[in-house]
Amino acid sequence: MKVITYLFVIALCHQLVARQQTPDIDWQNPKDTLIINRAISLFDANNFSETLKELKKLPSKYYSLQPGIQRLNGLSHYYLKNYSEAINSFNLALRYAPEAIEIYYDRAFAWMNWGRYKEAASDFEVYTVHFPDSKDVIVNIAYCMANITNDANAIKFLEKYEDKDTLIYNALAFYYVDQENYAKAIEQWTKALKLNPKYAAGLEHLTVTYIDLYDFEKALELINRLIELKPKYGRAHYIRGVIFDEIGFSEKAEESYTVARKLGYEWDDF
Repeated sequence: MKVITYLFVIALCHQLVARQQTPDIDWQNPKDTLIINRAISLFDANNFSETLKELKKLPSKYYSLQPGIQRLNGLSHYYLKNYSEAINSFNLALRYAPEAIEIYYDRAFAWMNWGRYKEAASDFEVYTVHFPDSKDVIVNIAYCMANITNDANAIKFLEKYEDKDTLIYNALAFYYVDQENYAKAIEQWTKALKLNPKYAAGLEHLTVTYIDLYDFEKALELINRLIELKPKYGRAHYIRGVIFDEIGFSEKAEESYTVARKLGYEWDDF
């Protein structure tokens, strides 16, 4: 029986955060410029509904034909989870600026969040032609493959990739856990930590794996490393409490739970 449930969500597969940027936009006249500036400010403030309202104030022909404006429109719809509308806007942007490779990346996320994994994989592959070293895109292609077929094909795809980093090792480990191949999962996270001993996510996931395997001594060693690295990370203190509970140190467990609560982490959040 597993003590702690994995959070097997690869966050970057569902967000554009690292690449969120205001698109380049051609200017027409002072009035349009003012509208666009307001729209950009609203977008940068994560006020996406108001961004869309502001963009609609532009002349319809100009609004439709400007790739930058359609990209801004698409990104706003994306963050509002209006994926169909986002894709329509990205399609318009690419119609007038097919060389804008970053829009393929944007559209891929919209496809993926809409559950259209084949289309997402296709757009990600276009992006990798121009940026072959984008590890996050490689991981996203694998994620699409796993949803189109199965985890085994995603694993084969990632294992063939020679220049692996912590991101790819982490993704591989999750797929191996899904297959209950814990030895291979541990191997991947160990490789990730060899590349970066301060890789906090790797320490946490590896800790949880050892808890599920009832190797509490190893789990305690790893969680202590994580707490030393991130002493104000409440979840790490909670996990250490779980380990202490499992090995019969109830007082130490309660001390860890208390620290976790003081740091804002509650059991219900786990």
